Parts: sequence; C-alpha cells; structure tokens
Amino acid sequence: MSEVKDDFRRAMHNGVKEREKWCKVFEKNPKKALKNKVGDDATGIHDETASDAVESEALSRSRKAGRESSGEMSNSTS
Repeated sequence: MSEVKDDFRRAMHNGVKEREKWCKVFEKNPKKALKNKVGDDATGIHDETASDAVESEALSRSRKAGRESSGEMSNSTS
C-alpha cells in the first residue's frame, strides 16, 4: 500500500511541475502553449479528441513508470 501512495505522490508531483511549466509558457505565448498542449492549430479551440489523447498519453506514462518502479522494488527485495 505504501508503494501505491509513493507512486501517487510522485505522479502528482510530476503533474504539478509539468502544469507549472505549461502555465509559464501560456503566460508568455498562449497560442503556442495551446498548440503544444492540445495538438491543434493556434486558434485556441480545444479539440476533445486531442485532449483525450494527451490525457491518455499521460496515463500510459504514469502506468509505465509504476511498472518500472515496481520492477525495481521486486528486484531489490530478491
């Protein structure tokens, strides 16, 4: 259970750092930030499928990181 908590904290911490970076870019150049974050043109109109793709990518990265850390934990306890 503590591994799950640690993974969750790590994922939230990484998410916060990523969001802070994006907000700084958005303050400087909103069109560029929206284009890079959502993957659409510079109109700033959010495409739900693109947003879903971004969230899906983040989730898969999080799961991959979880598998890697759990693999490291099982190797170190053997």
